[in-house]
Amino acid sequence: MSSITDILAMEKAQVARIILHREGIFYKAYEYSAYLFVHYVRDYKPKRKYVKVAGQEVVSIGFPTSVLDSLPLPPNAKVHKKEDSKERVVIELNEPTETEPELFAKWKNSVTLTTITKSINSKVNTLEATPLVEQGAFNQNERAVLDKLLKFSLESATPIECMLFLTELRKMMTNA
Repeated sequence: MSSITDILAMEKAQVARIILHREGIFYKAYEYSAYLFVHYVRDYKPKRKYVKVAGQEVVSIGFPTSVLDSLPLPPNAKVHKKEDSKERVVIELNEPTETEPELFAKWKNSVTLTTITKSINSKVNTLEATPLVEQGAFNQNERAVLDKLLKFSLESATPIECMLFLTELRKMMTNA
């Protein structure tokens, strides 16, 4: 399986082909391939999200591998399956024009950015925090904030998750 950075490097060429990458029981198309797929094969709803490893927002579509053989391919399209494995399928297209890269940029910006939907609590360790102070030194809300702060796994959180966590702590303190 190719890494996301390898996939994005392939997509930068913006050639008239759709590269489908197998991920488990799904095929996924990224960036320019996703754009071409949605416009020339089938209108799937694309997702745009920030990929930390790549350091950029990435657009993708996905569908079950069982759907591949029933896709309505455009005329003159050629399907090439990687011979040594079923990790990658390439669909060569004839239709795309020179203006496609410009249209791709507009399309990518029009796709809604997927935000973090996971609860911040999922980033909190299950280990019990040791009490910092005696029971009487802080009120119940302040103790809850301190315990939550001690349990938060900063090293595994994204910057946005850290910001949301701080916002949550602030709300806990101001709603006391």
